[in-house]
Amino acid sequence: MAQSCPIIVAQYKIRYHATRTEHWNIVVLKSINNAMVLEVVGNSDTFAYVPTNIDNFGRLRDLRGGFLVGHITEDRLVWLIERLREIPVARYDPSFDCQTWVFDALCLLKDDGIVTEDTSERQIRTEFKLEEERWEESEDTVEERLFPRP
Repeated sequence: MAQSCPIIVAQYKIRYHATRTEHWNIVVLKSINNAMVLEVVGNSDTFAYVPTNIDNFGRLRDLRGGFLVGHITEDRLVWLIERLREIPVARYDPSFDCQTWVFDALCLLKDDGIVTEDTSERQIRTEFKLEEERWEESEDTVEERLFPRP
């Protein structure tokens, strides 16, 4: 039987951006550190969808936690990566960025029955504020709660 993996929206602190202070992406956590990161990277003239497998998720310096939105089995990861390729990536559009892409992805995945949690902008921003407070107070963050150490 395939392992069920949590899907989170993760936030990262960014600097020197004209309008945003956080970068958002979608992450499938296989363990506290092993993750498939699904995101839009670049600038308004170079945005591109990039899925990346990483093995240091819980140790990323600019990570500021995340928000659990659903689960998927490992055997469906390839499907998920390809499904998210269907989301348009806009270039030269000042209203489009990583957060716009994440909301589009969450809507698509909610229609697919993958995202099960409340994914309104208000709910996510509320959760992110709480998560950042936990981060600053050195409390546990989402990956630590999902994969507690013995």
